[in-house]
Amino acid sequence: MPEGPEVEVVRQQLLSKPLIGNQLIDIRLSNKALRKKLTPFQTAKLKKSRLKSLERKGKYLFFHFDNLVLMNHLGMTGKWRLETTSNYTTQIHDHYFFVFENKKTLIYNDARRFGMMQLLSNVEYKKLKNRLGWDPISDDLSIALPESVKSSKKNIKSILMDQSIFCGVGNIYASEILFLSQTNPRITAAKLTVSHWQTIMKVSKKILSQAVEKGGSTIQNYKNVNGQSGRFQDLHLVYGQENQPCKICKSIIKKIVLQQRSTFFCPKCQK
Repeated sequence: MPEGPEVEVVRQQLLSKPLIGNQLIDIRLSNKALRKKLTPFQTAKLKKSRLKSLERKGKYLFFHFDNLVLMNHLGMTGKWRLETTSNYTTQIHDHYFFVFENKKTLIYNDARRFGMMQLLSNVEYKKLKNRLGWDPISDDLSIALPESVKSSKKNIKSILMDQSIFCGVGNIYASEILFLSQTNPRITAAKLTVSHWQTIMKVSKKILSQAVEKGGSTIQNYKNVNGQSGRFQDLHLVYGQENQPCKICKSIIKKIVLQQRSTFFCPKCQK
């Protein structure tokens, strides 16, 4: 958490702010240890660059500057906010301060500090992006069953969370996708038919797109750029619903652990 829909909401909100086309005039960092921290050499390279565009692929944000790309992964608790005056109050867990020529400051806050910030060349950016799989939110619907899935002995829940196959899907949305596609999370990927695979992909696109429309899911502490919680968690059908009746068949929702992650499913709807 955050997953693809939450990151897409952040991207859309940042695009609505007056940042694109502005020059970055200063970068300040907190003295806290971070998972991946920009070096003084990197911040010096980035200063005076102009922000040209903002892109998302999977769970990654890509800030495109003149000749460099700033990659951000929000980790578990990362969030952005924009301060429009110079006399703002610094908040606890603020770690990056990007000051633009229009006197607006883009601030990255991360309580658990698992998020990542990395400066990439255009070549490095393309390599990273090419390693990511199909994005249900932004990519056209693909129906081909990948060769890597046809012979895989991994369970389908793990396949959905493999960012080289599906990107932007994490633990929350994987449970929801498998429920609506009537898929048992423990079934091995190799047992899927082409028709079943197509159903999973169509459901993935539907659920993640709806999640974006609802502002994402807030399970613990996700907030968007405007400091608001998402609303899609109110529509979750199985995630976090252990011991509750299934909304379709009234059977009791079960929780199991697959690869050290909680997985919620209906034993009747998802045989």
